[in-house]
Formats: sequence, C-alpha cells, structure tokens
Amino acid sequence: MKLFYRENLLPKELKAGLNALSNAYPISKKGSKNSVELRFKPGGNRLKEGLKVVYNKNGVEIIYGRRIDAFRALGRLMGASKKEGFEETPRFNFLGLMIDCSRGAVLNLESGKRWLRHLALMGINALTLYTEDTYQVKEEPFFGYLRGAYTKQELKELDDYANTLGIEMFPCIQVLGHLSQILRWPAYQDIMDVKGVLLVDEEKTYLLLEKMIKAASGSFHSRRIHIGMDKTHGLGTGVYQQKHGIVSSFEIFNKHLKRVCRICSRIGAKPMIWDDMYFRFGSKTNNYYDKNAVIPREVIKDIPDNVALVYWDYHHADYQWYVDFLDKHKIFGKTIIVAPGVWTWGRVWASYHFAETTLNSCMAACKKMGMKETLATMWGDDGSECNFFSALPAVQLYAEHCYQDKINSSLLKANFQGSCQADFDAYVRAGDLDNIPGLADSAKSPYNPSKILLWDDPLLGLWQKDLPTDKLAAHYKKLKTELENMIKKNANGTKPLKFACQLAQTLQLKANLWTRMVNAYKSKKDLSSFVENEIPALSRQVKKLYRIHRDSWMENNKPFGFEVIESRYGALLARIDSLKNCLNDYLAKKINSIAEWDIPHRRISSSGRFPGSSDYKNIVFPSAEV
Repeated sequence: MKLFYRENLLPKELKAGLNALSNAYPISKKGSKNSVELRFKPGGNRLKEGLKVVYNKNGVEIIYGRRIDAFRALGRLMGASKKEGFEETPRFNFLGLMIDCSRGAVLNLESGKRWLRHLALMGINALTLYTEDTYQVKEEPFFGYLRGAYTKQELKELDDYANTLGIEMFPCIQVLGHLSQILRWPAYQDIMDVKGVLLVDEEKTYLLLEKMIKAASGSFHSRRIHIGMDKTHGLGTGVYQQKHGIVSSFEIFNKHLKRVCRICSRIGAKPMIWDDMYFRFGSKTNNYYDKNAVIPREVIKDIPDNVALVYWDYHHADYQWYVDFLDKHKIFGKTIIVAPGVWTWGRVWASYHFAETTLNSCMAACKKMGMKETLATMWGDDGSECNFFSALPAVQLYAEHCYQDKINSSLLKANFQGSCQADFDAYVRAGDLDNIPGLADSAKSPYNPSKILLWDDPLLGLWQKDLPTDKLAAHYKKLKTELENMIKKNANGTKPLKFACQLAQTLQLKANLWTRMVNAYKSKKDLSSFVENEIPALSRQVKKLYRIHRDSWMENNKPFGFEVIESRYGALLARIDSLKNCLNDYLAKKINSIAEWDIPHRRISSSGRFPGSSDYKNIVFPSAEV
C-alpha cells in the first residue's frame, strides 16, 4: 500500500518522527497514483493509550493515544494487504527492549537508529543499551578502552532520535558485578573484591560509581537507570572478607544497594536492578529459580524504596512456571519488570523457535498476572557472533503480545513486513541452521549445532561423534537452496540472510568431511582427492563466510570487538591448512600415520544427549581454553 502525508496537517509531536521514517520507508510527502493519504489525530481524553484506524473518503485516519501508538498503526498499515480499519489497546504501558553492547559488538549510530525505526513501527516504546564499560566516564580513560565506548554526544544523538519516535531510551549499566572488563586494568585492582565484582564498603568504589552513574544517565531525557547487580557470585568472599570477616551476602548486597540508590536520588535517577541475587542468596543451591528459596522478611524490608526489580527468565517454556514465579515476586511489594529473552547469545543466528516458546508462555503469564512493564533482552555472550537483526521476527512477536491477547500468525507476518520490510518466513527459516535432523526440536531447547560444526577443529574432529553428520550435508544443502530462492524473491531486508546462506553452504561442505576422511584413512583408501579438491573448497567457503561476516559487522557495529571473531576465523583457516599439510605429509610418506585419527574418538555428551549451547572455548580445542 502506497502511503503519503501532508506535513502541514501533521500534529506537531509527530513531524520529526514521521519525517525520519519517511527517509527509510515507502512513505511519501506527496501523493501519487493509487496512493492513500495518511491523517493523524490525537485521541485526547477518549483515547489516552492505543490506536484506532479508520478509512474514509479522504484516505485513512489514525487516531492515537501515545506517539508510539501512532507509529505502531503506521507499521501495521504498511504491512496490510487490504484496506480494513482496526483498533488496538496496549496490554503493557512499558514495553522495552535491551540490546547488549558489552560482549564485543557495540552498535554504531546508524544501526541504532535503524533499530529505533523498527521498534517504533512495532509499537515498542523503550530501548536500553547494555553497557558494562562501553560508555565514556570523565577522568577514567580505561572505561571502554579499545572497546568502542559511546561518547556522551553519541548517546544523546540516539536519545534525541528515539524521542522523536516516542521511544524512551535509558541507560543500563553494572554497579557491582559483571565488571571483569574494567577490573582487569591495574588502575582498578584496589576496588575489586573477587573477579568481576566491586569491593563494597570501599570509599574509592563509591567515588567511581558516582562518576559512572552521572556519565551513564547524563545523555538521556529519561530518569530511569538500570544498575544491574545480577550474578554477583562470590560477593564478600575475597578482599571484602579479608577486611571485614564473614558477613551475610544479603547484608552486603543491600548495604551496597542503598549507597548506590542514594547516589541515584541525588541526581534524580530512578534505579532498577536484576533481582536474581535475592533468590540465589536464599537458595541452598544458589539457584535463581529455586521455588524453596527463603528470603528473610528483614532483607525485603531493607531493600530501598526507590528501586524497581527486574525478574529475568529466558529458559522456561511452561506458562504455569511464570505464573507461579510471578506470584512469588509479590513478597517484595514492589514494581516488578519482567524480562524475557530473545535468544541471540552464544550462537550465529537468533533462535526464533525457542524464543517463540518462551516468549509466548512468559507474556501470556504477564497478562494473566496483571504485569504492566516488560523488558525483552538480546544478549551477545561469547563474542556477539550473532547479528542482532536476525532476531527481528522474535522482537515483532514480543511486540504483538502487547497489542493482542492471542497471536495471529498472519497478522504477525504482515506486521513484520510493515515494520521491517522483510520476509518473516525467510528469517525464521534461516534459524534452521540449528534445527538439524537427529536432535531434539529447537523449539524446546536453545541448541547451537551450527556454531559447533563451524568452529569444530577440522583435524581433531572433537564433536564429530556427537553430531548426526550423515544427515547434515543434505540438510544444509536444502537450506542453502531455499534461502537463495527467498533472497531472490524478496530483495528487501536480505543482507542478514546472505550470511545465513553462506554459512549453510560452508557447513554443507564441512558436515561429514571429517568422518569421510577418517573412514578413508582407516580403510587405507586414497586421500589425495581430499587434499586436491575438498579441503581447498572448504577453505574458500570459510574465507567467503568471513568476508560476509566482517562486512555485516562493520555495517552494524563499531569496528571494535571484531578482532575476537576474526581470530576465530584465522584459527579455523590455519587448522584447515594444517589438515591439508598433515595429509600431504602422509601421502608423501613423511609420516607413517596420522596420530589424531589413530586414537578412538568418543562422544562428549552423556546419555546420548546433545550438550546444548556451547561457548567457543568449549568447542575448539581439548588442550587449552582460548
């Protein structure tokens, strides 16, 4: 549907946002043949939240409560195939997304603005960038050193852009744990308790935290600030214990939180924290999701009044689990923000299937329990190998839950076409890189076999006994062909798909190569065809994959962090070269045998089960962590 608007008729609050969208989407300021005129009308007291779209003789009118509702309506119209009116009422008043900018990839400004446009058209009204140390702090030169730290001006530019689209941006940092990257530097050794955790009750700690909080919050209109405080494992057991003796973890945690909240209060910031440590400290097994965890009343009473709690839960598939755990959160008597996961971490392509399973259960439970604030998370653990834009279908699904009681798959796909100008099914089909034959349904577990197969050492074949290699070549060949056809059919929004397509081609070649080489070796068959044809072909495809991956990274992120990914490609290519050299030596009778293939190879996973999600260091070499 061709849409146009007359700028002089726009409500003032929509002009900047609509002009920004018109630069990137098929919306014009001038009418043309068969185009439909857009008109916007604030809902006033009759419609404070939500939207109503009505077709009339003048075109189409969008009546909206909030600015984000107006842009959500526009996204729906751009994806619609019929001229039909509709109404929507949001189930949540705060629908946020968090993007990890601390595990390697730091979004560049253009990529950040692209995300904001997508979110506005989906109806998501908040965005936060998770920055452990990737923001500049005055007089702290090692903050984000060689990591792509955001300047104050960059964050302000993103915040101003978000504001024009009706999106609230706010900072998301860490003030206790998850600070290994900054605490690695000698300048901060005197404020470290244990690895990655700040030293509580040390005055230097709070001088630094005041700088951090002021720097992080100083670029945003919003007064919200997420101060983290999750996974503070070992709190109080290192330098703190040497200085103060054994003190209750609850006591140390709340004492620190109160001091940080006082800093926030002085600058008018409203903090929130991840709440897992209260449950972990109260669990005999340090388990966040231990239903038998006991949090003493005096601990709950001692939590500062001005802090909100964020309940994060990415793994549970059962609706009733979320209902029960949300009910357990009532003991706090506080605002609870629920944070589901979009499953971008530890993998090379987002897992829509598992995200769909967990999001559907979590968001349905949130509606049932009357929750009003949610914050979906996109983490980048293990080097941010995954292009976050591959998660757009799951983010669209998350948005639909705000405006629908039950998900209509046709509407979901149409709205995705409108907000992302891309083929929903193609992005989801690319996720079948990890939905391989012979393993459990990827909707039930976040397996990452494509990452394992990609980085598995080509000579050692560490994981070859765990993967159904006899079925994988055909699987990846079919996937590659289908993705190629999808790219040709719909050229819009296909850049991320080119990586998935090339990865499928690379894995097709690598899938059963090791098994066939070892079988030929043990059967005393000629290995020369592997040396002359298959190994060089694999090397060429890996190099092509690397170039696509690099181009994608540089388009979406600052250059910092890619050295981690690049080193992985370099190691893989070196090992492919080593494989070729080894076979050449064997064929030339320089060596009598191939030691790596003479030993019996074993399954690593137990009970015939696949090991699930694995990090790079656990995939590549058995001799040392990397």
